[in-house]
Parts: sequence; C-alpha cells; structure tokens
Amino acid sequence: MSDEAPHRAFRLKLDVEADDLDSLIGYLRGFETELYCDKVTTGVSGGYSSGATYSLTVDPSITHDIYFERVDAWLASREGHQS
Repeated sequence: MSDEAPHRAFRLKLDVEADDLDSLIGYLRGFETELYCDKVTTGVSGGYSSGATYSLTVDPSITHDIYFERVDAWLASREGHQS
C-alpha cells in the first residue's frame, strides 16, 4: 500500500492571495459560485486585489464507505512502520 494517505472523491487544491481580508472573502465567495456552477477544473485567476491557482479532481468511484475502508487499511499498514 502507498505511503500516501487515502483521499475522498472530491479533492481541491487552492492557493489564494489577497491584499486584505475583504478581498480574500470576496474571492472565496466568487469561487464558491464557480464551484457550484461546475466551472472549476484547473486554472489560474487574478484580479486587482486577489488571485489564485486551483485544481479540482473528482473520482466518483470513491464512495464514503470505500474511503473509510482505505483509511482503515492505510492505518493498519502504518502500524508496523512506527519506530
């Protein structure tokens, strides 16, 4: 089994920078709308006071139950590797 921890069906990597808290909040609100409208994949965005890089991957084969089966197996495999 891989050393990498299992992950869920939806995986978002997001790196946002902003000039101030209001700009950060504004960016995240807009990003939420784009996400809800299924317009987020991988990309870069930028504006006057904020910008980001992002990547969304989706693996619908990973159900809730499968995720926790993989977590249990991953944890069990690591028990023998602790020093």
